[in-house]
Amino acid sequence: MAEAAERTVSGRTLVAGAGVLLAILLLIEVLFGPTLVDQVRQEQRPRTLREPVAAGEVAGQPWEAVGRFDGTANCVELRYGEAVLDRACTPGGQGEDGVGAVMTTTVPEGGPTVVYGTAGEDLPAVEVRLDDGTTLQARVQAGDLGFPVGFWALPVPDGAGVRAVTTGRQASYSGGQG
Repeated sequence: MAEAAERTVSGRTLVAGAGVLLAILLLIEVLFGPTLVDQVRQEQRPRTLREPVAAGEVAGQPWEAVGRFDGTANCVELRYGEAVLDRACTPGGQGEDGVGAVMTTTVPEGGPTVVYGTAGEDLPAVEVRLDDGTTLQARVQAGDLGFPVGFWALPVPDGAGVRAVTTGRQASYSGGQG
């Protein structure tokens, strides 16, 4: 009988192969990643984030804050059911402090008050200071997806008013409705 020779792949070979594959993927990301993000930034067609920045439900109807580029400005739209309640838009960028447009809108039928807006793409979060002194944080999203700004939204507690929205460095927005 002829003995069958078995070949096995050693763990060292597998680790080396995985390292080479990882190096190739990293090289592709380094070479083409910035170009692809820049191409998205230059794109002038309207586009919308797939996932809402914030969402909830009131009286059986969904509300959501959705980041989008409408062809002229980057906006966060507050939607209730099929209707757009209002938008916070930044045509060219954000202010020196990193916070752009800010709106505060109450969702109908007893829904929450939502504060939302745009911010610098590199900001991780904005701080929302309420009238009672409480500070909440809203995560800034989408800057890494090729949008030249980030989007954020946050429902505030019942009866709370928004005093200011900051980056943690200085006030950018003060007072009442949008």
